[in-house]
Amino acid sequence: MTDRDNTFGQPSAGADNDNNQVNEIPPTYTLADVAKLLRTQIQIHSFYEETYSRQDKLETLLTDFEIDVEYDATPNEIADKYEKITEEFECIKDYQKTIDDLTAKHKILFEKLEAQCADSNALHNNIPTQNNSRQQVPVPAPRTSVPFSWIPIPAPGS
Repeated sequence: MTDRDNTFGQPSAGADNDNNQVNEIPPTYTLADVAKLLRTQIQIHSFYEETYSRQDKLETLLTDFEIDVEYDATPNEIADKYEKITEEFECIKDYQKTIDDLTAKHKILFEKLEAQCADSNALHNNIPTQNNSRQQVPVPAPRTSVPFSWIPIPAPGS
């Protein structure tokens, strides 16, 4: 099965009503594109959850560190706790950087899918875009109301 077989939106080819020729219509987006987008969302969510877990652990370490300093822990115990706190803090910073990178990737993927859908919809609706050189033909709107100047205005008191 190819990417073309997995497209949403318009079929990969359609008949032109004017001359019965088959014109190629670009796919809107593929299942692989959607899977990438969803995978990125899941990764972002997982890193957020891990970050929250690490923040809770960091809070516990900081509380323990304050207690150890206050109640005369040995310098080695304090140094060990400080090292653990530093490791957790660096890990949280790394996770936040990863979240930022994945969020940027997600935004790019989303904009790509959005643009592909807009291009496909514009092609389907015969609206010119950067990727569609067809000319839009203006269609007059049906007249549903009478222009204001044609409505008789009753005289006062009648």
